[in-house]
Amino acid sequence: MFWRRRKKRTVSILSIDGGGIRGIIPITVLLALQRELARFDIDDPLHTCFDLIAGTSTGGLISLGLAAPAEPAGTDPESGRSSPLLPAMTLEYILSLYEQRSKEIFSKGSLGQLRSLGQMFLEKYDEESLVRLLQEVFGTLSMSDAMVPLAITSYECLHGEPFLFTSYDPAPYLMWEVGRATTAAPSYFPPAFINSPRTGKKLCFIDGGVAANNPALYGYLEARRLYPEAEQFSIFSIGTAGSRFSLPLQGLQRMGLIDWISPSKGVPLFHVYTSGQYHTAERVLNTLPDVQYYRIAGNTGDRSIPMDDVSSSNIMKLKRVANYICETHLEVIREYCRSVILPRK
Repeated sequence: MFWRRRKKRTVSILSIDGGGIRGIIPITVLLALQRELARFDIDDPLHTCFDLIAGTSTGGLISLGLAAPAEPAGTDPESGRSSPLLPAMTLEYILSLYEQRSKEIFSKGSLGQLRSLGQMFLEKYDEESLVRLLQEVFGTLSMSDAMVPLAITSYECLHGEPFLFTSYDPAPYLMWEVGRATTAAPSYFPPAFINSPRTGKKLCFIDGGVAANNPALYGYLEARRLYPEAEQFSIFSIGTAGSRFSLPLQGLQRMGLIDWISPSKGVPLFHVYTSGQYHTAERVLNTLPDVQYYRIAGNTGDRSIPMDDVSSSNIMKLKRVANYICETHLEVIREYCRSVILPRK
């Protein structure tokens, strides 16, 4: 692994939410952060600004992209130390993957999936295109090759509990496997069946959003483990602009099981538990005395942007939403630069 655990008084954490194609939004926010750092003549790779990066689903993919080195770890023959390498990809390149190749990921399976009706009985998309792209991007890189500590969320079905893929696990998974596991959204993609590097047994993973669509709290808990002597944990948490969510009283009076899980109605049950996760995580983080929580979020009004709408018009809309969020949260971005990042440079 490239990073070395050092005693730190203040720990900087990046947390990125899940949200499918809406991952364009946190990438745009990070580009804005990068521009602000450039104003202070800081052009270091963005991963060097953080002591841990936590991600869920699409946020997990972005996290992996930020931490992936240009090649696996090497050792300087003279010093015996790991040689520092540049990231395998820039933020601009990661954004181009979302803009230009998302149609490969969200491509219909052989049955066409019949939209909402088909999604009631089988996954909306097959996994082949997603796996192929992940293997192309991350190759044989292991989580242990990450240039910054990573914590990527998932949910393991056989044991029925949240699962955290970390770069400091002594038995690390491959990066592309982690990308597959954290994005295995139920009803969208099949579960990811992956052999455990520790036991060799096959495990079954689904999307990390089931456990924590906002992984900031997991990031904090992991940072406490990695840096037990730290006095302050500063979290730069980026959302993916969901819609305002509420259930109308009249509609609630006549909602059966199908209504709660119907894709045509936006799967209300999913929104209920993700909304509960968000509020719980934010309330906890905002009350912890050793946490500074910088949240950059936004919403798309009363109509949500589907996580799998990869049309050109929707991508343009997402870029407009992302730019608006950056404008309205510019002071938050600048404050994190001034108060957290600049003192460590």
